[in-house]
Amino acid sequence: MTKKFSNDTIIIMTLLRGIAVFGIKRKKNDEQTTKTADLSFHSFDGGGPKYSVIIADESLLNFEQSKHYAAASRTKTGGSPYTVNINFAGLRAGTTTVIIEQRSPVTKGRDLIYKADINDLLEVKLTKLETKDISKVKTPKS
Repeated sequence: MTKKFSNDTIIIMTLLRGIAVFGIKRKKNDEQTTKTADLSFHSFDGGGPKYSVIIADESLLNFEQSKHYAAASRTKTGGSPYTVNINFAGLRAGTTTVIIEQRSPVTKGRDLIYKADINDLLEVKLTKLETKDISKVKTPKS
């Protein structure tokens, strides 16, 4: 799907077999061309999961994380739903692993593991590799 919002900005989204590629392309003469991949997760205050990002090679990929409350509940009160948006931007070409840690005080945590491919144009492609239920991970005994 491609949407044109102004004369110089086009947003492109492609979804194929669990691979999400999002990008913003600007005119070729614009030096601030940005191409990102985005992930979104739902949660709520007072017990909903928290999300942490681990990037294996931080020299390849950068991220920004933001929280957006639903329009009806813009304040932080118990049970208020919100969306966590994580935007990834390529810094240089290569491949790395991204782990999204999902942790909650009331449910089992899990790790969402993605492969991030960054091409020469710094376009980011995320491919989900697996989801690990952390309660099944055995900790070695000392």
